Amino acid sequence: MLERRAIHAYTLVAAGEEERAQRLFDDAEARQAKLSPREPRLYSAGGGYLCDQLLSERRFMEVAERSTYALAISKLHQWVFDIGQDHWNLGSGPIKLA
Repeated sequence: MLERRAIHAYTLVAAGEEERAQRLFDDAEARQAKLSPREPRLYSAGGGYLCDQLLSERRFMEVAERSTYALAISKLHQWVFDIGQDHWNLGSGPIKLA
């Protein structure tokens, strides 16, 4: 459900409906926090869609923070695709981070 909300939000962004998209991203993240209080922010595909939106808004520091957070989760679970996506969002390429 979280990923579907993020995908829907991402398509709304493409349609120029940024306010509706932001509400969906916020809702998805609130649901994530409720489902997993230890991992309250979006990560994986949903987090990637949100980071892409934030990049388009030039909110680089927030993307760096969120991608670093997501990268730690991706590494913990050894999700190779997500590790690559997190590095992409960080703009750092495949380097080893602490």
